Amino acid sequence: VNIKTVNRTENAVFLGIDGKRFLTRLVIIYPNKDCKSSRADVSISLSGEEWMQEKESIPAKQLDPRERNTDHFEEFFFPARDAKYVRLEAYENESCILSDEVKFELYALE
Repeated sequence: VNIKTVNRTENAVFLGIDGKRFLTRLVIIYPNKDCKSSRADVSISLSGEEWMQEKESIPAKQLDPRERNTDHFEEFFFPARDAKYVRLEAYENESCILSDEVKFELYALE
């Protein structure tokens, strides 16, 4: 999925995609392993104004720890929900997830 916009505020990151999609996975790519596992709530929206918070937060225990990824990225899985926007709301203002160096990838059903 093409992420059109990445906007950061004091405590959140907003991702905007081009059109409504059934999101399935978010990949967060950290600049280094010390930055990993920043805690954040995940919400999605069709309008960018009304948000639906996911039941799990980042880091999510959605996979068996033996199947977890490398030191520099982690995944968050969606139950194929319609969305145009994703909000990651950090628990702390100094959270690594708010860094300009953190990159994001979104995946959706075709």
